[in-house]
Amino acid sequence: MRKYPKTVFTGESAFYYHSLTDVIPDRYYLATKRTDTRIKDPRVVQFFMKDEMFETNIYTNIYTGITEIQYNNSSIRIYDKERMLVELMRLKSRIPMDYYKEIIGNYRKISFEMDFGLVEDYAAMFKSSARIMNMIQLEVL
Repeated sequence: MRKYPKTVFTGESAFYYHSLTDVIPDRYYLATKRTDTRIKDPRVVQFFMKDEMFETNIYTNIYTGITEIQYNNSSIRIYDKERMLVELMRLKSRIPMDYYKEIIGNYRKISFEMDFGLVEDYAAMFKSSARIMNMIQLEVL
């Protein structure tokens, strides 16, 4: 985070830091704005997101899923668990099935802690929001 302060942990990194999987990622998965420069570090997998994904929502006054957590005495910017559930559904076809099943199983265990109103808000940011919410209802709830 010191080297790339404007980035946000996502993907396999975020699932690991949120304790949704015990698989340690081999690289750092970071989300950046589309207008940001490419990260040339081979240890980093970079995802370019729309700039709106990094701005504060004027209605809720929160970032679109970006939060900070403490990990190994460091503060890291990361997508929250609700946003990562939406990302999991969006990218389901790209994820190995056993990895997906492990994460879904852990989401089922913590479903009572989650804010599904936020999940709906995050899903609405994407074109396939109805499909994403249907998948969440079938898989998690």
